[in-house]
Amino acid sequence: MGITRRLGAKLVPRAGDLAPGPVAEIVHQALDRAIRGIGPLDGARAAGDKELEDQGGDVEKAIDKLVNTHLALAGAEGFATNLGGLVTAAATIPANISGLALLQCRMVAAIAHLRGYDVDDSRVRNAVLATMMGEDAVRSLVKKGKLPGTPHQIATLPSAEVEDRAASAERRLEEERPPDAVRESDAKGSRRKARTQLDRVVGAQVATTLIANVGGKRLATFAGKRVPVVGGVIGAGSDAWATRQVGGYARKQFTKV
Repeated sequence: MGITRRLGAKLVPRAGDLAPGPVAEIVHQALDRAIRGIGPLDGARAAGDKELEDQGGDVEKAIDKLVNTHLALAGAEGFATNLGGLVTAAATIPANISGLALLQCRMVAAIAHLRGYDVDDSRVRNAVLATMMGEDAVRSLVKKGKLPGTPHQIATLPSAEVEDRAASAERRLEEERPPDAVRESDAKGSRRKARTQLDRVVGAQVATTLIANVGGKRLATFAGKRVPVVGGVIGAGSDAWATRQVGGYARKQFTKV
């Protein structure tokens, strides 16, 4: 079992709980652990500082190394959680989501830290999460009024403006909720903690994206997942590719401050 799968297993709900609400909470927990550190993984700040020292103070070289390291970890994570193909999918998808979220949060938060952002700031934390959705998804959600802004905007706009935008996005999401849908806060046994509107909006959107990208692995990979070893290869490639995209997007959004 890979390092991040073992760590991810500490965060996961039952497979039957694979829905935006529980996964949104997993995402926030993954972010917190990615910044603080968990098990053998140093926190994002420590990881960034170590690479900066190793690269003689060159921020961009340190970021290059961080991204490459996390690509390797993500590939190993995807392979481990997809080796069983469809047979073990129900058990491994939650661990894959939490493990990949942990890795990508750590990478993006480390990049933000190296570029001068305070990863204890709730705006920056939510910007880290938003980055994980990728440029296309963010652009679409911002255009539809379902996300307060791009990661850069979430991280740098005044807190009051970000919260106002988040409130507007949450109203838009509530308007689209089916009439008979159970409100997440009213659901019996919900694990979700009280959070700000910004936390709720960003967490929900990231959760939905992760479920679609990691849980489904896209239709193009479905056939391969029927064969265990082929499924593992596809899982490794898919997670590494997604992590590379997220790393590139983080570079664009967390410009030097």
